[in-house]
Amino acid sequence: KHSEEIGEDFLEFLGYNPLKNSIDVHLKAEYVATDSLSHIATQLSERDYVEEVSYDKSLVALLTDNVKRIGFWILLASGIFTFIAVLLINSSIRLSIYSKRFIIKTMQMVGATKRFIRRPFIWTNIKLGILGSLIALIALGIALYYLDLRFPELRILDDVKMLIAIFGGVFILGVLISWISTYFATQRFLNLRTDDLYYYFYCMSKAKQKPQTPIRREFVFQKKHYHFMFIGLALISIGFILMSGGGSDDPNVFNPEIYNFRRIRLAPTLVLIGLAIEIYAILLNPHKKK
Repeated sequence: KHSEEIGEDFLEFLGYNPLKNSIDVHLKAEYVATDSLSHIATQLSERDYVEEVSYDKSLVALLTDNVKRIGFWILLASGIFTFIAVLLINSSIRLSIYSKRFIIKTMQMVGATKRFIRRPFIWTNIKLGILGSLIALIALGIALYYLDLRFPELRILDDVKMLIAIFGGVFILGVLISWISTYFATQRFLNLRTDDLYYYFYCMSKAKQKPQTPIRREFVFQKKHYHFMFIGLALISIGFILMSGGGSDDPNVFNPEIYNFRRIRLAPTLVLIGLAIEIYAILLNPHKKK
């Protein structure tokens, strides 16, 4: 092929082939790191039949640093999302059990054991946790399938063990959160004294001569909560939009734009600010006076 390009056969002129054999070595992802590549290059260079081992050291160092940085932001965002999920699930279960506090105390007064009273609540919420986990797993599977189609070079679906661990972890976490939250919520009312449970009604009967204000029923989240929630959701959406792009049409060509300021610094910052606003919206007390 080289002879065809230059128009003559240099082997006949020189009498030997000056071009040495070149071998491309493709490594697994876990070995594409500065230390690993340096160790592999040193071992190969010690071979008598290897004259030179070359690779782009600066590119490998850049990839290693950015992968660590992206992994940190993903881990931080995952922790915040997990905290929000646990907070919402726990609050929903506590409200559900609070509405049945008198039934719990009545069953306890007629002789039912704590385990007998707690069992139906735990089983019901575990079933809801399983249902929620299945919905989350379906959404996660669709997202991973789309990413695998969009970025086949990542080979997301090739690591079966990692996928099993992720899906199993999500399923187990959903069941555990429901079980633990239900256990402690029911335990609170099981340990509550009857006098404390009916104290409110006793006070109301003793204060008939005082004008009573009607009880105003309100939703858990009010208009002020939703304002902050939509602001946080907008910032999170903008952050993920800014993260998109930067890929290469050719899997063999690296595009350094994927590690620019917009995708590495600006977008994760907006996502974290949006998550912080979501947490503030959940914990906000709308009746607190300035």
